[in-house]
Amino acid sequence: MLKDNLEKRIKKSKLVAVLRYESPEPLTEVIRATVAGGINMIEVTMTVPNAADLIRQTADEFSDDKVLLGAGTVMSPEVAKAAVDAGAKFCVAPHFDQATVTYCNEQNIFVCPGAFTATEAQHAASSGADAIKIFPANIGGPQYIKDLLGPLPDLKIMVTGGVDLVTAPQFLKSGAIAVGVG
Repeated sequence: MLKDNLEKRIKKSKLVAVLRYESPEPLTEVIRATVAGGINMIEVTMTVPNAADLIRQTADEFSDDKVLLGAGTVMSPEVAKAAVDAGAKFCVAPHFDQATVTYCNEQNIFVCPGAFTATEAQHAASSGADAIKIFPANIGGPQYIKDLLGPLPDLKIMVTGGVDLVTAPQFLKSGAIAVGVG
């Protein structure tokens, strides 16, 4: 899947279900229920034991048209490789790591590293990130995203951390392209 198509799907969907759990067993059913409920973007965090196996199983069960599957908490190029080899189409991280961004770009994988300040976000964007994960978003709230995009209008921002039913629409209205919800 080309990055441009993936970015369009992210912007259209606006919601990424972030799955983080201490055991992979219940997540298979959670994924099925999430898809049945109409959510078609799922991020499995690589902190889940055997996350790559869960990504592979999900990728085998659902077509890319049905589920846009990604990996979260991607802390290094090695973790990104494991996720991509398993079938992840995008990688998200709580931090910026140049080697991971470079690897994802070489593999044509949408990459969204984490940042919080304007300096961090702009550095990640100019270093090849496709979007920037502002984390934890609840600290600054929707107004922070609006303020950040004032001088940096070209940033593509996804927010996670403290996003809920009340704040999700506010974050989108403030300029975020998507929200990640656990």
